[in-house]
Amino acid sequence: MEMHMSRPLADTGWKRVRQSVAAGDHLAANAPGSIAPVGSVPCDDTAEKHRLVVQIAPVQEIDCLELDRGGQRRAKLGADMWSWLAP
Repeated sequence: MEMHMSRPLADTGWKRVRQSVAAGDHLAANAPGSIAPVGSVPCDDTAEKHRLVVQIAPVQEIDCLELDRGGQRRAKLGADMWSWLAP
């Protein structure tokens, strides 16, 4: 598994994310779940220092679950196969 926290992958990803609503998630001054100091601003939209991380990992299979009031669906996806599973 590779973690990219700075140039060039993370910065390239940031150029795409910064235009979206999700940009604020990566500009917060405090770590997720931490108590924010009184009077602090949730995010600084003008900040140049982002906290976007690009993670690259090989995927062997994916267990996909779709929740719906009308009924759930679940599938297992692999490199050379896929199948429906009982939810």
